[in-house]
Amino acid sequence: MRSNETQELIDDIKKIAKMYFLAMNTNSNYEEKDRDEEYFKNDDFIQKVRNAFDKLDALEQDLINNEFFYQEYPKWWKTHYSRSTYYRVRKSSMRHFKYAFENES
Repeated sequence: MRSNETQELIDDIKKIAKMYFLAMNTNSNYEEKDRDEEYFKNDDFIQKVRNAFDKLDALEQDLINNEFFYQEYPKWWKTHYSRSTYYRVRKSSMRHFKYAFENES
C-alpha cells in the first residue's frame, strides 16, 4: 500500500510531466514571428523542468524519465532492480526531482 507522501509525489510529477508535454506541443506550433506571452510562459516552464532534471544523477534521471515522461515500457525496472530497491530508489528520485523543480528559479 502506498503512503500518502508517495501518492502525492506520483501525482505531482505526473502533473508536471503532463504540463511539460502540453507546453512542448503548444510551443512547437508557434512560428518565431508569432511568439507571444503564452509561448514564453511555456518556454519558462519547459526550461524549469529541464533544469530540475539536470540536477538529478544518471540513475534518478533514468527512473524519472521511464516512470513519468517516457512510459513506453511498463515494468522496465524489473531488469534493473529488485522490487524493494526499485521502490526505495523511486521514492528518493521523486523527492529529489520535486525538490529541484520547486526550487528552480
